[in-house]
Amino acid sequence: RRPETGSAADLIHDVLVRAIIDGELPPGSRLVEEPVAIAFGVSRTPVREVLTRLSTSSFVKRDDRGALRVRGVTSEQILDVYAVRTALEGLSARLAAMASNPILVAELKHAHVLLKEAWDRHDVRSMSEQNIAFHAVIARGTRNAMLLRFIDEIHDWVRRIPSTTLSALDRPRRVIQQHEQLIEAISNRDADLAESLAREHMQDAEAVRLAMITATLG
Repeated sequence: RRPETGSAADLIHDVLVRAIIDGELPPGSRLVEEPVAIAFGVSRTPVREVLTRLSTSSFVKRDDRGALRVRGVTSEQILDVYAVRTALEGLSARLAAMASNPILVAELKHAHVLLKEAWDRHDVRSMSEQNIAFHAVIARGTRNAMLLRFIDEIHDWVRRIPSTTLSALDRPRRVIQQHEQLIEAISNRDADLAESLAREHMQDAEAVRLAMITATLG
């Protein structure tokens, strides 16, 4: 879609980044100046600026021939994501419990219902997004703008991982149980328990992810 308002370069950059995060531009996709300019209906100048910006980011890389291609997420980066996510989600749950109110609890319960409905449909992709949405509700409940920004960024990294731990046998059932425990702890304003549960929840996900990586390498 052609950008309508704001800086053309900024808008093109945001659209391309979102396409990479959402998998619409999968790893290995080549980004070429002229086709991108035609797709957006702009001159090559803002596209050149965007591609230069992207070339120094974690989203793309130059191949052996100098072509700009979408970068995949390595096994090492995936494990780094979970290490950081465990710490951030633990803090997020603690602060959300401390600031808990009926509106936050209602939003968590609603997000949880949507996740269970996706589970009932056996819709793994939707389950993954609803799982992220559930944790985003917790982050918003902290009322900490900086933490929310970091959580949003780590969630975007999770979206870039080409598979989901929710595809693993028995993982969805455990997630449902763990989310219910988190809701209760946050509802009761039990910050210590909420943090502990959130960290255990992420460590469980990390263990599943490690097993998936090991199976792939094997």
